[in-house]
Amino acid sequence: MSLIGSDRIRAVVGLGVSGLSCAKFLASKGLDFYVVDSRESPPGLDEIKSIVPVDRIFTGSLDKLLTLPVTELFVSPGVALAEPVLQALKQQGALMRGDVDLFCEHIDAPLIAITGSNAKSTVTTMVADILLALGKNVQVGGNLGRPALDLL
Repeated sequence: MSLIGSDRIRAVVGLGVSGLSCAKFLASKGLDFYVVDSRESPPGLDEIKSIVPVDRIFTGSLDKLLTLPVTELFVSPGVALAEPVLQALKQQGALMRGDVDLFCEHIDAPLIAITGSNAKSTVTTMVADILLALGKNVQVGGNLGRPALDLL
């Protein structure tokens, strides 16, 4: 599902590390989007103001999403998908995605993805160390280290 040439109306939901990374990526592609965070002064707010027009930034509540014509949401990992606002938009047909979705669409290199409930960081570190010992060019990110989109 490519971003380029689409007529979707996007919103990044939740700032912080992943949300800011997602916003930077969308802006680098020349795409318009909104930024919405439930916190009045979320981390990264000053930086986001240098990337996104102020009239597209909403803080203090996720309720503003219900008044925007959004069709695609990039939800930060720290925002619960069970949020009533997000569930209402999903029922209206809005596509719910994350920064890793964008990463997977745009990566042009071999990828090892490690998922699960326990020991992800340990296994990720071990795999990276093994590949580095074999002389491979390795980058580690996502939950461990840099946001996924910053690795592209």
